[in-house]
Amino acid sequence: MAPLFSWASSCPEGQIWNDRRGDCIEDHTSSIKKSKKIDIGSFKITKPIGLFDANARREALNGDPELASLCSEHTQLASLPASSVDVVGHGKTHHLLTQFPFSEETGFIGEMLNGWLRSGNIEYLHELRAWLIASSNAGSFSNLIPDSDRMYFSDTLFNLRYVLKPTFVAFDVLRQTKLLSLDEERQILTWLEPIVKQSDMRGCEGTWRCIPDEYPAEHWTLHDYTTLMLWGVVSGSDYYFQRGVEFYIKSLRSLKHRAITPEYQKKKERGLRKQNELVGYLTILAEIAAVQGYDLYNVSVRGRSLWTAFEFLQDAIENPSVAARYGYKVQEKAFLDSSFHWDRTVAWFEILATRFPSHPLVVRFAGNIGAERPMGGEAYGGDLSCYLGTAWPDSWSSTGPKSSAIKCKTSSGIVEVQTVGECKHHWLGKVVSD
Repeated sequence: MAPLFSWASSCPEGQIWNDRRGDCIEDHTSSIKKSKKIDIGSFKITKPIGLFDANARREALNGDPELASLCSEHTQLASLPASSVDVVGHGKTHHLLTQFPFSEETGFIGEMLNGWLRSGNIEYLHELRAWLIASSNAGSFSNLIPDSDRMYFSDTLFNLRYVLKPTFVAFDVLRQTKLLSLDEERQILTWLEPIVKQSDMRGCEGTWRCIPDEYPAEHWTLHDYTTLMLWGVVSGSDYYFQRGVEFYIKSLRSLKHRAITPEYQKKKERGLRKQNELVGYLTILAEIAAVQGYDLYNVSVRGRSLWTAFEFLQDAIENPSVAARYGYKVQEKAFLDSSFHWDRTVAWFEILATRFPSHPLVVRFAGNIGAERPMGGEAYGGDLSCYLGTAWPDSWSSTGPKSSAIKCKTSSGIVEVQTVGECKHHWLGKVVSD
């Protein structure tokens, strides 16, 4: 079967493979022309597994204390009633999303899966099954309540997607372990399908003028498409799976010089945080494809790839002059120290560390991480250390920046904070450089 892509590793940058000559030649085609060669329809779901093989993971953890330590040991059997039907955004108290209404649900999913993976006690999965069935009976998550400002459904959908991805993982594990009857599987899929369809607003969830899929490679649209692609593999929908592949390619094409997210300059001191989310979301999309047997990790479009985006993230973390060259010198780096967060975390690194443990960029980035394992985040599917992490070599000791704090000038002097929002809204201050 002929390759579907010009792979990043098959020809030098700026060249493409020529079948007639049997050699790499200079690439004079436009990115639009190259994109027409990509047969998105050839991507088909090949196995009923979502983000990770649950049975293989349980077997690997069994009898391996070091690996099992990546799952929480402080789990308890618990029950959870059906979740709320309503999904809210930021509400009337704030103009930005500051609260996540489904932390109880995602915490419950994580605890039940951690408990089963670490101990093998099937009762953890029985509790998860009971919650899923109860929520499907109640029609949970089905009523989207928009905010009254221009964001409209935007933050509502952020919250919905944060809870949907761990929910998909929970369903996938129950299906893989054969704890659901065929009727129960159909019931849960029938419940979730219209919710996913309703959420699929393609970046047009606000009151602004919008062309569908107008903002690829931005954190909010990638949040959308990681949800859709994961749904594709757990529901058996080639349509949604292919949508994820197509958006991955489109996002690579839209990256700036050095594979920088279009949000880097727009978000000012939060630009590096958005680059971290870009790499995280691209990693999730690539891993979902990899489980199905397709290599998106090494796809390059116009010289941009996941790896070049990852390289810029590291360069800007380690060298403020690099960060300043393309945006602001002072950048938030709290994501490096965050073990668990919706999306402001490096939990996605668990995937790259497992799949590419000897890659120079992977080895290098390990030294920049201040967060303690286990790590996880709703945006990336949940507790990734537990679900697919591996033991890290002792040589992966921290050698990078020792502090992610930024300086904030206040009326009482200089204080160290973790985020620009903390400086501006809590201290009523202004971020300053060294």
